[in-house]
Order: sequence, then C-alpha cells, then structure tokens
Amino acid sequence: MMIGPPDTIKCPACRMKQQCMSLMSGNTIGALYYTDGKRIAPMLPDLPYHIKCPKCGVFFKITNRLIKRPSKRDLPNVEFLSIDELRAAIIAGLYNAEKEGSKGRKEDDISLRLDLWRAFNDRVRNNSENDITVPWKNPDEKTAYETNCRELLILMNEDNNDTFYLLRAELHRNLGEFDECKRIMQKVSEPDNYEGFISAMTEACDNKNVLTFCL
Repeated sequence: MMIGPPDTIKCPACRMKQQCMSLMSGNTIGALYYTDGKRIAPMLPDLPYHIKCPKCGVFFKITNRLIKRPSKRDLPNVEFLSIDELRAAIIAGLYNAEKEGSKGRKEDDISLRLDLWRAFNDRVRNNSENDITVPWKNPDEKTAYETNCRELLILMNEDNNDTFYLLRAELHRNLGEFDECKRIMQKVSEPDNYEGFISAMTEACDNKNVLTFCL
C-alpha cells in the first residue's frame, strides 16, 4: 500500500474544506470477506464516502467534491458517519448541488442504507469475545435495524444480478427469514462461482444463525 498526499474535500453547501487520505496503490492480500458484502483489507482500507460537514451539518458524498491538490495540514480530517449520523442522513437526504433525478436519489438511498446495515453489523465483526447475539443495543435500534433491512430489500428488489441476490439473501437471514434466504440463493445464475458462500449461508440458516460472519 502506498499512501498519497491528502485530498481536499469542499462542502457543497458552505464550502468549508476538510482533508481525506488518498491511496496511490493497494492490494487485497490478507483481506477478510463477510456475508454482508463488507471487505476488510489491511493493505486497501476503506475511506469515508458519505460525510458530514462539521460547520453547516449537511451530509454529502465525496464524489465530485475533490480538489485535486494536496490539502493544508491544518484541515480537519473527514470521518466515517456514525450509526446515528447515517440514520439522520437517510432522513435528511444527501446534499447534491446537481439535480440527479430519481435514479440518483435511489442510488444514494441504497448506498446510505448499505452503510447503515454494515455499521450495525460492525458491532458483531468487532466483538472479540464472540458473545454478541444481536447488532443493536436497545428496542429503538432493533426497529431501526429491521426497518433498514426491509427498506433495502424493497430498493434492491428489481436488481436481478447475482451480487444483489446474495445481498438480499443475507438481509433475509439477518431478519431470521431463513427459508426466504435459501429461496433467494436459488436464483443465483452462476452458483459455482459462489459455492463457498452459498454453502456457508445454507449451514447458517440450518443453525438459525442471524449474525453476519466472516467467510
């Protein structure tokens, strides 16, 4: 992995600047892959994509907000949105200077909701004691988690490719809908390419396991 000079990010609403680490190169050696589609690669770390302006509070995506020159070193660093901030961003919507239309809004909604789903699941991923049985902390979060999963299923219902089939299968499993999870996996057009995933997911369904796990 080679780290490049930090990029400058400018808020599309108030123009405040932040900085974000940039990567010149990386690789997936030693990467871990999870059933909810998240990859953790030591040599290719994830960078924030949805962020919040610390000055005016709007949520926006970094795409097209980069100033292609090194940032000043005294600029604040962009941060990943917390679970509460992701929930707020879904409600508020992302600030877009350009009008992206309904397709753009749907893509933003899917992207934010995937981040929220995986942020909840990070609590399971990051638990070294392996004693977490659910990714939420209270009834409000339980409702938020389940609602988000169901909204994702609705938003991705028309996306009929293997990647989305597997994501939808995992969403159903996380909701405890094991028969539906298995039914969705039967729609995969090239099951040989995902034999390990499908086998592990089928075993998890048989064991009534609702938690995201490492493949």
